Amino acid sequence: MKGNKLQDYAGFSTVITFAVSERSLLRLSVYDVTARLITIPWTVSRRRKAFFILRVYIEKLIFF
Repeated sequence: MKGNKLQDYAGFSTVITFAVSERSLLRLSVYDVTARLITIPWTVSRRRKAFFILRVYIEKLIFF
């Protein structure tokens, strides 16, 4: 269980770091976010989808 929690934390911090580092390069519109959500390959694991959606949400918080 401990290993999984560490993995989750590492993934979460990676998501935040990625969103922050992209801030100066990328300005997202509502349409971009919608397009990203639509084009998620839904065969990926639930955890990856959760991280993806979390990253989009963080980007929305940063950019809007």
